[in-house]
Amino acid sequence: ALQTDWRSVRAVDAAKAIMGKADKEAPAVGEEEEEEEEEGEEVAAAAGDKKKKKKNKKKKAAAEAAETAEAAAEEAAPAEAQEEAEGDEEEEAEGEAGDKKKKNKKKKKGKGGAAAAEAEAAAPEEAAFKPPPRGAAEEAADDVEGEDDGEDGEEGAEGAGKKKKKKRGKKKGGGGGAATASGLDGVATYGVSDEDFAAWSLKALEATENASAKMTPEELKKPPKEFWGYTYSGSLRPAFVSKQMRMPEGFMLPDYALDADGASASERAGQKEVPILVGKELETMRQACKLGREVLDIAARFMRPGVTGDQIDRVVYQACVDRKIYPSPLNYYRFPKAVCVSANEVICHGIPDCRPIEEGDIVNLDVSIYYQGFHSDLNETFFVGECDEESHKLVRTAYNALYAAAEQIRPGTFYRDLGESISREANKNGCAVVTTYC
Repeated sequence: ALQTDWRSVRAVDAAKAIMGKADKEAPAVGEEEEEEEEEGEEVAAAAGDKKKKKKNKKKKAAAEAAETAEAAAEEAAPAEAQEEAEGDEEEEAEGEAGDKKKKNKKKKKGKGGAAAAEAEAAAPEEAAFKPPPRGAAEEAADDVEGEDDGEDGEEGAEGAGKKKKKKRGKKKGGGGGAATASGLDGVATYGVSDEDFAAWSLKALEATENASAKMTPEELKKPPKEFWGYTYSGSLRPAFVSKQMRMPEGFMLPDYALDADGASASERAGQKEVPILVGKELETMRQACKLGREVLDIAARFMRPGVTGDQIDRVVYQACVDRKIYPSPLNYYRFPKAVCVSANEVICHGIPDCRPIEEGDIVNLDVSIYYQGFHSDLNETFFVGECDEESHKLVRTAYNALYAAAEQIRPGTFYRDLGESISREANKNGCAVVTTYC
């Protein structure tokens, strides 16, 4: 349409220019006629003929201008029609591309579903697990909304302006998803609903009930005799520690499990070199790591304000019993519990007691398990509710130091190189590495 108007304007301008030129020439013709009339009738006749020629010439110019305008309009019409046709072809191409993309997406989803079904059929009874980063729930929700937005965009290209309702991802409480509704955000649930997890936790506490159930809150908070007269570095105080539990019969035990001092004969003998695992041994070690991660996530999911370290220990103990694995800390050099719970200023290897966890605590859970001759050892620090900036700085620095070292792990790296990168990251943030190992 714009091209048609532009050519029509040019044609009209050309016609006006020719007509204006003829109008300017008309007065000159009149003056010539007056001079020729004074000369005589013969000259007047000649002037009349000339006047007629001028008029004819004027009419002819106007006709040519009109024809030029019509020709410009006729030329513009096919161009406009061609542009409209091209626009229609582009819209059709976009629609076809959207259909094709949508079909490919459905086909891809179909293939993925079949592959997932085959993988699920071939999976072992034990739940395999890939540890999620903190905040995985929010990232998963963003990914779901992003995919839905993409689908809406494809449907919009195909449906020529039809409005589509945006689908929202639903968090699964029970079933096969990795929902994260728990005491702490971002902790994997392995498809177990909150109701089922709460019921299991209650049964675990009932099965492992100890003397603390008959004690008053004042008695539970009273520091053990070993800490009388101790000078503390912070506000944290120890509480009552219940007796050590023993694993049921029929479990594969490490060599220190039944030793009076909890000493490990294999550690005393030592190894001349670090073994390189392959084949079945490597797979067994990987399974041990997966089981350890699962137990750690169970402990983290159970932890919340008001829960005691003693209760977390009992939950970890029962989780190990259910999986027929041994909690490695139990009786290791007479350590009394199945897990280490280190709150606030406790550096590491904290003995779980009956102190209730409070809002604002930072708590490290250190889980180690023994499975078919292999130990797996892992831990993680959690924020309980709203924590102050100093706590965030400490945990963030430790996290960054861990990954600074992890990035260097490859064949040929020395242990001292890992320690150096950890110290450098700590010093950079105003923190220090604890040199005393207990």
